[in-house]
Amino acid sequence: MTKKLYRVLRGTLRLYLDKQIPRSAAAMSYYLTMSLFPLLICLYTLLGSSYGRMLQLLDLVDQFLSPEATRYVKSFLLYVAESPSSAMLLAGLTLLLTSASAAMRVMRRGMREIRGVEEKGEGLRDWLASLFFSLVFLAALYFGILVLLTGQTFLELLERHLPGLHISGYWKLLRYPVLGGLAFLALWGIYALSGREHGRNRSTLPGAVAATAGILLMSGIFSRFIAASYRYPLVYGSLASIILLMVWLFLCSQTIYLGAAVNASLDQQKTKE
Repeated sequence: MTKKLYRVLRGTLRLYLDKQIPRSAAAMSYYLTMSLFPLLICLYTLLGSSYGRMLQLLDLVDQFLSPEATRYVKSFLLYVAESPSSAMLLAGLTLLLTSASAAMRVMRRGMREIRGVEEKGEGLRDWLASLFFSLVFLAALYFGILVLLTGQTFLELLERHLPGLHISGYWKLLRYPVLGGLAFLALWGIYALSGREHGRNRSTLPGAVAATAGILLMSGIFSRFIAASYRYPLVYGSLASIILLMVWLFLCSQTIYLGAAVNASLDQQKTKE
């Protein structure tokens, strides 16, 4: 078991270096950054133009973001709340779909490289597929947000119908495992889709577990580290917020690709056996 784990880890590291995962992660983080703020505009509208709900959502993930990035996002949300318009929504949706679909195409290309699948030219079909999956992702994200925002209410409803059950007070602790579970389902879906494109019986679960744990752990450490490093605004000035946000997205993108590399390494070991 130990030898197999060592071979899988060695194979993952080799794929990380040979397939230039940092390069793919840099491209993906760029498009994710371009998608983030249009996404906030769309979510603000989908949540009934509720500034309070958006702040609730931000409170769920603020421990994974740097304090400077959190303040930057809050100020952007305040601007959106004070200047609502159909033109802003249309612009946000357009930018979201174009940037998110580009991020999806970059991610699928990176998955192909990691799997060793021959690269094909992108046509209209690939562009439409990436656009469709971006819409599906937005719908899934909206559903996940509703679960997180209404979890307390749901637990209180259960308590009223099931006397003796006292669980609503634990929601503050439960919401983070729920957040991790939603992240796991999203990553598992991405790897499952990628595995289906590249053949049957591809590994998906181990990489999804590793990537979810890696993102949560890395984000928590990154946030604590930045909070302790109070001098970084002196280096980057007013650009500190967006730079830190891009660094966080870059690290998350690398972790997603590393999860794919874990799956590919497992498949290589199965082939050798």
